[in-house]
Amino acid sequence: MFYAAAAMRTPETAWVFEGVEEIEIVIVQPPMVKRWVTTPQRIAMFEFDLIAAVNGPRTKMATGEHCRWCAAKPTCPLVTGAVERAHKVDLIRLDAEKIGEYLTQAELLESWIDAVRVLAYDMLEHNIKVPGFKLVAKRGTRQWVNDEAPVKLLGDKAYESKLISVAQAEKLIGKKNFPSDLAVSVSSGSTLVPEDDPRPAILNLGSILKLI
Repeated sequence: MFYAAAAMRTPETAWVFEGVEEIEIVIVQPPMVKRWVTTPQRIAMFEFDLIAAVNGPRTKMATGEHCRWCAAKPTCPLVTGAVERAHKVDLIRLDAEKIGEYLTQAELLESWIDAVRVLAYDMLEHNIKVPGFKLVAKRGTRQWVNDEAPVKLLGDKAYESKLISVAQAEKLIGKKNFPSDLAVSVSSGSTLVPEDDPRPAILNLGSILKLI
Protein backbone atom coordinates (compact mmCIF):
# COMPACT_ATOMS: atom_id res chain seq x y z
CA MET A 1 0.00 0.00 0.00
CA PHE A 2 2.92 2.35 0.65
CA TYR A 3 4.21 1.88 -2.89
CA ALA A 4 0.71 2.19 -4.36
CA ALA A 5 0.12 5.44 -2.44
CA ALA A 6 3.48 6.78 -3.62
CA ALA A 7 2.68 5.84 -7.22
CA MET A 8 -0.67 7.62 -7.02
CA ARG A 9 1.21 10.77 -5.92
CA THR A 10 3.92 10.50 -8.59
CA PRO A 11 3.11 12.41 -11.83
CA GLU A 12 4.81 9.82 -14.05
CA THR A 13 2.59 7.00 -12.72
CA ALA A 14 -0.56 8.76 -11.53
CA TRP A 15 -2.28 8.20 -14.89
CA VAL A 16 -2.41 4.45 -14.19
CA PHE A 17 -4.92 5.03 -11.39
CA GLU A 18 -7.27 7.36 -13.26
CA GLY A 19 -10.84 6.00 -13.32
CA VAL A 20 -9.95 2.60 -11.84
CA GLU A 21 -12.11 0.88 -9.24
CA GLU A 22 -9.62 -1.80 -8.18
CA ILE A 23 -5.89 -1.84 -7.57
CA GLU A 24 -4.00 -5.12 -7.64
CA ILE A 25 -0.85 -5.13 -5.52
CA VAL A 26 1.76 -7.80 -6.27
CA ILE A 27 4.82 -8.60 -4.16
CA VAL A 28 7.41 -10.71 -5.97
CA GLN A 29 9.88 -12.07 -3.46
CA PRO A 30 11.25 -15.40 -4.76
CA PRO A 31 10.13 -18.06 -4.27
CA MET A 32 6.86 -16.38 -3.22
CA VAL A 33 4.51 -14.23 -5.29
CA LYS A 34 1.74 -12.56 -3.26
CA ARG A 35 -1.28 -10.80 -4.82
CA TRP A 36 -3.88 -8.59 -3.16
CA VAL A 37 -6.74 -6.55 -4.64
CA THR A 38 -7.88 -3.34 -2.98
CA THR A 39 -9.50 -0.03 -3.95
CA PRO A 40 -8.23 3.54 -4.48
CA GLN A 41 -10.30 4.58 -1.46
CA ARG A 42 -8.48 2.08 0.75
CA ILE A 43 -5.10 3.34 -0.47
CA ALA A 44 -6.21 6.92 0.27
CA MET A 45 -7.17 5.85 3.82
CA PHE A 46 -3.78 4.18 4.24
CA GLU A 47 -2.06 7.39 3.14
CA PHE A 48 -4.06 9.34 5.72
CA ASP A 49 -3.15 6.84 8.48
CA LEU A 50 0.51 6.91 7.43
CA ILE A 51 0.74 10.71 7.62
CA ALA A 52 -1.02 10.70 11.00
CA ALA A 53 1.41 8.09 12.32
CA VAL A 54 4.47 10.03 11.15
CA ASN A 55 3.24 13.36 12.52
CA GLY A 56 1.66 11.92 15.67
CA PRO A 57 3.23 11.04 19.02
CA ARG A 58 5.99 8.46 18.92
CA THR A 59 5.17 4.99 20.19
CA LYS A 60 7.35 3.06 22.62
CA MET A 61 10.47 1.65 20.98
CA ALA A 62 10.85 -2.12 20.85
CA THR A 63 13.34 -4.44 19.18
CA GLY A 64 12.16 -7.20 16.91
CA GLU A 65 12.26 -8.62 13.40
CA HIS A 66 11.48 -5.16 12.00
CA CYS A 67 14.90 -3.94 13.14
CA ARG A 68 16.56 -5.64 10.17
CA TRP A 69 15.27 -2.85 7.88
CA CYS A 70 15.99 0.06 10.24
CA ALA A 71 18.81 2.40 9.26
CA ALA A 72 19.07 3.71 12.84
CA LYS A 73 20.50 0.46 14.28
CA PRO A 74 24.01 1.87 14.82
CA THR A 75 22.69 4.56 17.19
CA CYS A 76 19.51 2.94 18.53
CA PRO A 77 19.70 2.79 22.36
CA LEU A 78 17.88 -0.56 22.39
CA VAL A 79 20.24 -2.19 19.89
CA THR A 80 23.44 -0.68 21.33
CA GLY A 81 22.53 -1.79 24.84
CA ALA A 82 22.18 1.67 26.37
CA VAL A 83 18.69 0.87 27.62
CA GLU A 84 19.82 -2.47 29.08
CA ARG A 85 22.65 -0.76 30.97
CA ALA A 86 20.18 1.75 32.38
CA HIS A 87 17.95 -1.13 33.55
CA LYS A 88 20.90 -2.71 35.37
CA VAL A 89 21.47 0.52 37.28
CA ASP A 90 17.82 0.45 38.39
CA LEU A 91 18.11 -3.11 39.76
CA ILE A 92 19.26 -1.91 43.18
CA ARG A 93 15.98 -0.04 43.57
CA LEU A 94 13.80 -3.12 43.13
CA ASP A 95 12.01 -4.87 45.99
CA ALA A 96 13.74 -8.26 46.22
CA GLU A 97 10.90 -9.81 48.26
CA LYS A 98 8.39 -8.86 45.60
CA ILE A 99 10.58 -10.37 42.89
CA GLY A 100 10.69 -13.63 44.86
CA GLU A 101 6.90 -13.68 45.07
CA TYR A 102 6.62 -12.98 41.35
CA LEU A 103 8.98 -15.86 40.54
CA THR A 104 6.87 -18.30 42.56
CA GLN A 105 3.77 -17.16 40.70
CA ALA A 106 5.65 -17.32 37.40
CA GLU A 107 6.45 -21.01 37.88
CA LEU A 108 2.76 -21.80 38.37
CA LEU A 109 1.85 -19.66 35.37
CA GLU A 110 4.52 -21.26 33.16
CA SER A 111 3.20 -24.76 33.93
CA TRP A 112 -0.30 -23.59 33.04
CA ILE A 113 0.98 -22.04 29.78
CA ASP A 114 2.75 -25.28 28.87
CA ALA A 115 -0.44 -27.23 29.48
CA VAL A 116 -2.43 -24.81 27.30
CA ARG A 117 0.10 -25.17 24.48
CA VAL A 118 -0.07 -28.97 24.66
CA LEU A 119 -3.87 -28.86 24.63
CA ALA A 120 -3.93 -26.47 21.65
CA TYR A 121 -1.47 -28.67 19.76
CA ASP A 122 -3.59 -31.78 20.37
CA MET A 123 -6.73 -29.95 19.25
CA LEU A 124 -5.12 -28.79 16.01
CA GLU A 125 -3.72 -32.26 15.36
CA HIS A 126 -7.30 -33.55 15.54
CA ASN A 127 -8.51 -30.85 13.12
CA ILE A 128 -10.17 -28.80 15.85
CA LYS A 129 -9.69 -25.12 15.03
CA VAL A 130 -8.01 -22.87 17.57
CA PRO A 131 -8.66 -19.24 16.54
CA GLY A 132 -5.45 -17.39 15.74
CA PHE A 133 -3.20 -20.47 15.60
CA LYS A 134 -2.24 -23.26 13.22
CA LEU A 135 0.28 -26.09 12.88
CA VAL A 136 3.13 -25.67 10.41
CA ALA A 137 6.02 -27.90 9.40
CA LYS A 138 9.24 -27.42 11.33
CA ARG A 139 12.29 -26.19 9.48
CA GLY A 140 13.51 -28.91 7.16
CA THR A 141 17.04 -30.33 7.23
CA ARG A 142 18.73 -31.81 4.20
CA GLN A 143 19.41 -35.56 4.43
CA TRP A 144 20.99 -38.15 2.18
CA VAL A 145 18.49 -40.20 0.18
CA ASN A 146 20.32 -43.33 1.42
CA ASP A 147 23.57 -44.36 3.14
CA GLU A 148 25.30 -45.17 -0.16
CA ALA A 149 24.81 -41.68 -1.64
CA PRO A 150 27.59 -39.85 0.30
CA VAL A 151 30.01 -42.74 -0.21
CA LYS A 152 29.34 -42.72 -3.94
CA LEU A 153 29.89 -38.95 -4.04
CA LEU A 154 32.88 -38.55 -1.70
CA GLY A 155 34.42 -41.98 -1.17
CA ASP A 156 36.43 -42.23 2.08
CA LYS A 157 35.86 -38.51 2.69
CA ALA A 158 32.24 -39.30 3.50
CA TYR A 159 33.30 -40.46 6.96
CA GLU A 160 34.71 -38.43 9.82
CA SER A 161 36.03 -39.49 13.23
CA LYS A 162 35.59 -37.74 16.56
CA LEU A 163 36.00 -38.54 20.25
CA ILE A 164 33.08 -40.22 21.93
CA SER A 165 31.51 -38.47 24.91
CA VAL A 166 32.22 -39.36 28.54
CA ALA A 167 28.70 -40.77 28.87
CA GLN A 168 29.19 -42.99 25.80
CA ALA A 169 32.52 -44.31 27.12
CA GLU A 170 31.02 -44.98 30.54
CA LYS A 171 28.22 -46.93 28.90
CA LEU A 172 30.71 -49.05 26.95
CA ILE A 173 32.91 -50.15 29.87
CA GLY A 174 30.46 -49.76 32.74
CA LYS A 175 30.18 -47.04 35.36
CA LYS A 176 32.12 -49.06 37.95
CA ASN A 177 35.09 -49.50 35.60
CA PHE A 178 35.36 -45.83 34.62
CA PRO A 179 38.39 -44.07 36.25
CA SER A 180 37.21 -41.00 38.15
CA ASP A 181 40.33 -38.97 37.25
CA LEU A 182 39.71 -39.07 33.49
CA ALA A 183 36.72 -36.74 33.39
CA VAL A 184 35.57 -33.53 35.03
CA SER A 185 32.16 -31.91 35.30
CA VAL A 186 31.99 -28.53 33.55
CA SER A 187 28.84 -26.46 33.92
CA SER A 188 27.48 -24.72 30.81
CA GLY A 189 26.27 -21.76 32.88
CA SER A 190 23.82 -20.96 35.66
CA THR A 191 20.07 -21.42 36.03
CA LEU A 192 17.40 -19.98 38.31
CA VAL A 193 15.83 -22.38 40.87
CA PRO A 194 13.86 -22.10 44.13
CA GLU A 195 15.90 -21.61 47.31
CA ASP A 196 15.04 -25.09 48.65
CA ASP A 197 16.81 -26.73 45.70
CA PRO A 198 19.55 -29.05 47.10
CA ARG A 199 22.24 -27.67 44.76
CA PRO A 200 24.59 -25.05 46.28
CA ALA A 201 24.30 -21.46 45.10
CA ILE A 202 27.06 -20.25 42.80
CA LEU A 203 29.45 -17.46 43.76
CA ASN A 204 29.35 -14.60 41.24
CA LEU A 205 32.98 -13.51 41.43
CA GLY A 206 32.53 -10.79 38.78
CA SER A 207 29.93 -8.93 40.86
CA ILE A 208 31.94 -9.33 44.08
CA LEU A 209 35.07 -7.87 42.46
CA LYS A 210 33.08 -4.88 41.19
CA LEU A 211 31.75 -4.21 44.69
CA ILE A 212 35.31 -4.35 46.12
